[in-house]
Amino acid sequence: MELQQSGTDVPSDETPMDEPRRGWLLPVLLAAVLAAIVWFGLRNGKGSPQTTTEPASTGSTAAPLSQGETVSLQIDFGDGKLQEVAAIEWRQGMTVADLMERASRSPHGIAFTHQGTGENGFLTSLGDVANAGAGGSNWIYQVNGQHAQIGFFLYQLQPGDTILWKFGPEQ
Repeated sequence: MELQQSGTDVPSDETPMDEPRRGWLLPVLLAAVLAAIVWFGLRNGKGSPQTTTEPASTGSTAAPLSQGETVSLQIDFGDGKLQEVAAIEWRQGMTVADLMERASRSPHGIAFTHQGTGENGFLTSLGDVANAGAGGSNWIYQVNGQHAQIGFFLYQLQPGDTILWKFGPEQ
């Protein structure tokens, strides 16, 4: 015996309850095909995930990492509080600007703004503290306790360097 539904014939031994069971077939087949494509792609060296710790370019071309070599960043807001950013992996040719970019993208990183690049680049704010301009407190950086003599876009770091940004009057 056959039933007539919306102009289509449905055998009598099939009930409307069987319809949802057929709905899983297409998604399962698609998942199997996708899994096979990914598996074959990875097996042949295609589609393997690419990871990088390279910061967005700030003007230097960094070489591959040297194992275990780092630089560190400290920030003195001039109010007695010192913030330290976890050690950042050092790269050949890395500048203070590259370090700042990497540190800003680290967990609990700190935001910064700047004007210009190269020899004309300078930091305008760090966190929520902005430069006051001539005669006021501004951000100045040191490397290993020594005041830097060139802009932070140009100063190339060495493994183990410690950079301190200090907010205060020029000295």
